Amino acid sequence: MSAYGCEFIGNSAGETAGAVYLYNGTVSDSFFSNNWAAATGGALLGSQSSISVVGSRFVNNSAATGGAVGSYTGRSISDSAFIGNVATNGNAGAIDNAIAYRCVFEGNRATGTGAAAYGASINDCLVISNQALQAKGYIVTATANNCTFEGNQCVDRAATQTATVNCLFHANLPCDIGGGTHKNALYGTTTGLPAFTDSIQTGDPRYNAGLDPRAPWFAPRSGSPARDAGMERGYTESSLDLAGRLRLNGPVDIGCYEYWPGNFGTIFGVR
Repeated sequence: MSAYGCEFIGNSAGETAGAVYLYNGTVSDSFFSNNWAAATGGALLGSQSSISVVGSRFVNNSAATGGAVGSYTGRSISDSAFIGNVATNGNAGAIDNAIAYRCVFEGNRATGTGAAAYGASINDCLVISNQALQAKGYIVTATANNCTFEGNQCVDRAATQTATVNCLFHANLPCDIGGGTHKNALYGTTTGLPAFTDSIQTGDPRYNAGLDPRAPWFAPRSGSPARDAGMERGYTESSLDLAGRLRLNGPVDIGCYEYWPGNFGTIFGVR
């Protein structure tokens, strides 16, 4: 099964996959809202690694785990947005056991751990204002590469049991990082015993923050410590950041946006 340009609104399931269960196939340019599943995958559940989700939005879906998307294998999700999804009785407010590229996770919640992602790999993603309501971690048991984590909240530790490369952490509560291993990170506050390599601790990442209306809010300014501070991790000449700009512009920056003077194009209008 494949779905292109579809809307799935207000569906429910007594077990898994509130709207769509995919054995294989592609979901592209589709919208999932207010779907519910009793177990996992409030909007969508996939069971094969050949499944892919591209250019879609998941808004206000819920399930016990995997509020928006649940997966039995590491399915690919790209250029999509997850907003206001909820895991009502466990982990992964937005995605569970998936691989995400250039996605936005905003305002998702989990009663367990991993408000945005649990057991996932996220790459060039923006993770903002997510909440783990009763436990630790807005991202847990995961890997993250060139992501930006801003204003997330949890009860105990923040990003924990996580391996990150070239990631930016700012204004997360109760702290930015609570464990795991972090290479070429830009962060503010920590607790526990996280391991850092070639990282920078600062209270001001110097976001664009509206100074250049053409650029995303969380893109680095010319004087940001995130500029040229990342490590090479196999990007090619065609690799893109979250805004769809080429990732290689001299040394790689830290975070989901690469600094480029001139016009930007953001996805979904997210800051």
